[in-house]
Amino acid sequence: SRRVDLEEFYVPPCLVQLDEFNEILSEGSPAMIEHIRQAASRTWSERLGMNAGEKWTSWGRLLRNEQGDDVTSCVLLAEAAGGKTLSMLSLLLSWIRGHDEFLKKFEFVFFVQCRNRSQLDSSTAAGLLCIDQYTTVESTEAIEYLQRNSEKMLIVLDGADEGGDAWERSGGLQELLERKAFEKCSLIITSRACERAYADIIPRCAQHFHLAGLSDEGLADLLCNGIKGQRCQEVLSELL
Repeated sequence: SRRVDLEEFYVPPCLVQLDEFNEILSEGSPAMIEHIRQAASRTWSERLGMNAGEKWTSWGRLLRNEQGDDVTSCVLLAEAAGGKTLSMLSLLLSWIRGHDEFLKKFEFVFFVQCRNRSQLDSSTAAGLLCIDQYTTVESTEAIEYLQRNSEKMLIVLDGADEGGDAWERSGGLQELLERKAFEKCSLIITSRACERAYADIIPRCAQHFHLAGLSDEGLADLLCNGIKGQRCQEVLSELL
C-alpha cells in the first residue's frame, strides 16, 4: 500500500458560524447554564442541520472576521469523528508547506493534543508547548524570544473535551487562556459540544464555528481525490 498525502484528498467540511453564542454570552451565566441543559439532549445535527454552512478555501476564515479583521482566538466544534483533528493536521501541513497565504504570518505553530494528559499537566505554558525540553540556556532564550514575538505564534489545542481533570488543573493551559503567557498568540481550540466548551472555552474565543460535514459537492471532491483512474466517474454516478 502506498502512503497517502493528506493534502491530496483532504476536502474542507462546511463551516457554520455560531452567532447564537454572542447573544447567549451577553445574557450572562443563567442563560448559559440553561443553554447547556437544553443542548445536552440534542445533537449538533439536529440543532443546525447537516450540510448547512459555507464553503471555505483559506484557514484565515477561522481567525478573520466577516469585516476582514484578524482575531486571535476561535473555537471549532464538531461531534465525535466530525473531522476536528484531521482538519487541524491539514492546517499544520499547509503551514509547513507554505500552501496557505494566511498561515504564512506565523513563524511558529504548536499542536497540543489534549488527550495527552501528562503534557496538559504542565505548570507553565512553555512546558505545555514542550519548549522547556531543550537545554536550560536554549529553552530560556527560546521562551524569551517567543514572549517578545508571540504574535508570530499559532497554538492549536485539539480535543479540549478529552482533557479530563487535567484541563482544570493545568497551570500552563490557564496561562495561555488567560493571556498571561504569549499574550499575542493566536489560539484555535477544537472540542465536542460539551459543558466545558460552553462554560470555559466559548466565552474566551472571538469566533465560534461548527464543522457541519461535507456537502454533496464536497463528497464528490473527496471521492475524486481518493479514487484515481477510470472508475471515478462510475463510482460517483452510482453514489450521488
